[in-house]
Amino acid sequence: MAKRLLIVRDPESPLLRHINLDKNDYEIVLIQNAVNSEELRAKNAKTLDVDANARKVVSESATTYDEIIEKIFEADKAICI
Repeated sequence: MAKRLLIVRDPESPLLRHINLDKNDYEIVLIQNAVNSEELRAKNAKTLDVDANARKVVSESATTYDEIIEKIFEADKAICI
C-alpha cells in the first residue's frame, strides 16, 4: 500500500471534505491551528509538539519537526492543507 502523508494546517479547509480520513492509508499530522481540532485528533492524528505546547493542547501522539521532514521524504504522496 502506498504511504500517504496528510499535513493539516487549516482544519476548516473545504478540501478535507473530499478526503476519507476514516481509511487507514493516511498518516495525519496536525500543525498550527489544526492542533485545536478535536475531530481530527480523534482520527489518530499526530500533532506537532511545538504547536500543541503553544496552544496548551495535551496530545499523546506528538511529533517533532525532524520527524515530519523524515515522513515527507518517506511518503509516496504528501498533501498539505
